[in-house]
Amino acid sequence: MRDRIKIKYEQTNKEGLVTIEIPEIPQTFRHREISLAVDTSSKFEIESNSKDFKISSDGKTKHKLITIQLE
Repeated sequence: MRDRIKIKYEQTNKEGLVTIEIPEIPQTFRHREISLAVDTSSKFEIESNSKDFKISSDGKTKHKLITIQLE
């Protein structure tokens, strides 16, 4: 599954846009979440345009791991 996920990153000045394309997830998969490690010393905010997932970390702490829980 990991090999089929596509991640696209674009940056304009201080704004970054990350697009993640996820293939159909089989119903037999127990875990339906993705973790992203962000390598930065800066705080950041996350803006979501989808109701198909929940984000459990927003980058406002020193902990730079973002967990995306898929519905």
